[in-house]
Amino acid sequence: MPNNENRNEDWNALKTRLKDSSLWQRALFMLLFSVFVMMAQSILGMVIMALFLIRLFSGQIPESFLKMAASLSRYIYQIYRYLTFNTEKQPFPFSAWPAAEPDKPATQTNQVQTTPKLPTESSVNKDTPE
Repeated sequence: MPNNENRNEDWNALKTRLKDSSLWQRALFMLLFSVFVMMAQSILGMVIMALFLIRLFSGQIPESFLKMAASLSRYIYQIYRYLTFNTEKQPFPFSAWPAAEPDKPATQTNQVQTTPKLPTESSVNKDTPE
């Protein structure tokens, strides 16, 4: 029976994967990084609130805060890439802390909104014969 042979091959392949110590080691690291990402997200939440309050009361955000937020965001991203099997490279503390390259923050001066020009009655009726 070919069906029975396929089942035996599948079962043997599963037994081989279950005995793979590197997979179980990764599972332990995944648990560890799951705890790290929860802590990092909590810290990032506090940083976000602090950034908002600093921006609200002083009008500017210190570059050091922006770099810290960018770096922490990249760290969280690296952890999620590892947890979702998109990379084998383990994040900090098994590799270097991610560098911070913050984007320009949104400010009131560079958020100028322009009002679109609405068509005038003369431009709408331009092609219409009088």
